[in-house]
Amino acid sequence: MTDLEKGRTWWMFQENFYVENEGLTGDDIKAFAMEKPGNKKK
Repeated sequence: MTDLEKGRTWWMFQENFYVENEGLTGDDIKAFAMEKPGNKKK
């Protein structure tokens, strides 16, 4: 979901939500999420 007025995008990946305002792609969010402690890389 994107809020154009505030320039934010909400992403959901593996039951977690992420909010960003830097224009990241889905692949960027996935890479970030996979690097979080406790997540197993597949």
